Amino acid sequence: MKQPKWSRKNCLQLAALVILVVGLASAIMIYFSAVRAERNEMYDPLMSRSYRHNLELYGGKMTLLANDLHYWFLSLWEGKQLAYTVGWGSVLVSGGIFWIARHMRTVVQVREKSNGQSR
Repeated sequence: MKQPKWSRKNCLQLAALVILVVGLASAIMIYFSAVRAERNEMYDPLMSRSYRHNLELYGGKMTLLANDLHYWFLSLWEGKQLAYTVGWGSVLVSGGIFWIARHMRTVVQVREKSNGQSR
């Protein structure tokens, strides 16, 4: 018995391929259209020594770490970093779907196993 042409496995593989192609194409377009944000590194009130000192004084080292993590996460959603985020996100999602599709049993394999016919 042959595997159906459009089984769930084939549909998932096609969906993963579409996600990968669209995601990488979007990432490339974002990368080349991104404008570098002009930030004044000399005076950033949220990164000044006094702000960080007060933050550590009132909240401790974990608050300082949480603040750094928060601003790092916010930086992922602007400029060229957004292109990297979209690109890696599409690779991870499509890779996960490919992995699920690869480990799916086909209907034919399930029917053969239930009939006692093992390959």
